[in-house]
Amino acid sequence: MGSDEASLSGNLADFAAIDIIRFLCQSRRSGQLRICSGVREARLSFRDGGIVAAWRRGAIPLGSLLVQRSVVSADALDDALRAQQDTRPRRHIGSILVEGGWASADEVEAVVAMQIREALYAVLSWEAGRFSFSLGTVGFDGEASYVPSRSPDTQQVLIEVAQVRDELRRFLSE
Repeated sequence: MGSDEASLSGNLADFAAIDIIRFLCQSRRSGQLRICSGVREARLSFRDGGIVAAWRRGAIPLGSLLVQRSVVSADALDDALRAQQDTRPRRHIGSILVEGGWASADEVEAVVAMQIREALYAVLSWEAGRFSFSLGTVGFDGEASYVPSRSPDTQQVLIEVAQVRDELRRFLSE
C-alpha cells in the first residue's frame, strides 16, 4: 500500500469503508486514508476528523473541473500550473488560483467538496480491497489540488452518500 508506515490498516472485507471513515471522523484524526480495490484507488485527507481533500485514480483534476465549470479560463489554469512547477515544496493548484486572484476560495472549495462526495460514492461501493491510514500529513504530496481552510460536514456527506447508494440499490433490485 505504500512505503509510509500505517497507523491503521486492514481489509475491506473485514471493515467496511464507511465504518473506517466514521471512526476517523469521530476520533477527530488528521492524516491520509488510502483505499485500494483492484486497480481502483482513492485517498482521503482528514484534518481533525473532517475530510478536507480527496483524490481518486482516473478522476478529473481540480484545475480541469474549474475550467469546465467556467470558474477559471484555460489560460489562467496554464499560468497557475507554470507557477506551481516553480514552487518547492510543490503548492496546491487551488491555492495558487485563489492567491493569484483567478478564483475565489468559495468557488474552489465548492468543487473540492464535489470531489470529496464523488470519492466517497466510489469507495463506499468497494467491498473488497485494502485500506491504510497514516497519521499526520494533510494533503497528498502535490496530488491533491487544494486543501481548504474548512471542510464540508463529513457526517452529513456520509449520510447523503449512503442514502443515494441505498436508493440506487433499491432501484436496481426492482
